[in-house]
Amino acid sequence: MGSNGLPEGWSPASVGSGIAVDTNSVLPADHPSSMYNYIALEHIEAGTGRAVGWQPVAGSQIRSNKFRFGDRHVLFGKLRPYLNKVLLPSFSGICSTDILPLLPAPNITREWLAICLRSPQFMEFARAKMEGTKMPRLRTVDFRQYRFPVPPLAEQRRIVEHVDRLLAGMGQAANAASDAVGKATAALASFHADLVNDADGWLPLDEVAELVRRPVKPHAATEYEEMGVRSFGNGTFQKPRLTGRQLGKKRVYWIHAGDLVFNNVFAWEGAVAVAQPEDQGRVGSHRFITYVPNPDEPEPNRWKRDAVTSPAAFRRGQRRAGGKDRDVVSCRTL
Repeated sequence: MGSNGLPEGWSPASVGSGIAVDTNSVLPADHPSSMYNYIALEHIEAGTGRAVGWQPVAGSQIRSNKFRFGDRHVLFGKLRPYLNKVLLPSFSGICSTDILPLLPAPNITREWLAICLRSPQFMEFARAKMEGTKMPRLRTVDFRQYRFPVPPLAEQRRIVEHVDRLLAGMGQAANAASDAVGKATAALASFHADLVNDADGWLPLDEVAELVRRPVKPHAATEYEEMGVRSFGNGTFQKPRLTGRQLGKKRVYWIHAGDLVFNNVFAWEGAVAVAQPEDQGRVGSHRFITYVPNPDEPEPNRWKRDAVTSPAAFRRGQRRAGGKDRDVVSCRTL
């Protein structure tokens, strides 16, 4: 070990001393006909760092300032840093200002920097330093204080190659496990549907949960993350960010983690979900009806959630839905 407590040849560094936070901004709307490779937070998969769902966007469709990046950068999502969104882009483009383009010093490979930013140590640091309740973020001034070890370049590359091999093996194992879980889940859903459908004691929703609406008063220049709900109980997802100006007169409501969320349009598709921790502080359309389970009920909240997202509940919703052009379930029906 060296005198600094690190292996021989390793040295300590901080984001402030070894990394350039390269916030070179651009306003795409100034070039409305230009096409941009636009990366927002929803385009970076949490934990894996894969780029998902992005596509070139015309400058006319992007209203606010963005940061430029290239294939030498590491993109770090500072909003909700516990989601662990770190991307190594292989192309040039622009990104949301909630993403910091980072340029490592010559003695630090960007792959090594990505490993450090995905580490449990950094996650612990970020959770301790992040500020805000609805949209917690890591301030750049705090981010610069983070310290991490830097091995020699050859050692960095060796470690990165080893980690890549481990991740590839884990991916193969995860795919096999996912297939097995999918089959087990389908069998359990079938059993659960029959069990719930045949059971006595169905209760009105308002006896086990409270209808809660949290209206949002959008500000024109503020960006809002909108939540979507997938059909047939397949969870939530994040829609593209919109400014208050883009929302216009659209009515939106705050979503909190743990909410039971019903999309009352196309009710027969069973667009029902439980809001996840990453949905905290997102907004939902007025078509999203939110309930908070009653903590005083003797049944576990999970049972209530399973009951309202079961195939049997979907069938009940389908029978109750009405409307000429689309199936809509009213709050009263719920």
